Amino acid sequence: MPEKFLYDLILEEFGKRTIQNTEIPKHLTDNLNPTFELREYQKEAFARFLLCFENNFPGEGAAAFSI
Repeated sequence: MPEKFLYDLILEEFGKRTIQNTEIPKHLTDNLNPTFELREYQKEAFARFLLCFENNFPGEGAAAFSI
């Protein structure tokens, strides 16, 4: 069975709805250039990071590749 990508593991563990409902803290957005609006993929990337950083999930410590 092929191993799953980290993207798939995160999506399975937290779900699309949880990712979309994750609020990005003001201290993160305040430190970005105010001239540019945050794009949807950037919001999703921040939400994924925050979910992974704040929670444990299976496969978290797995090596990115094997030698």
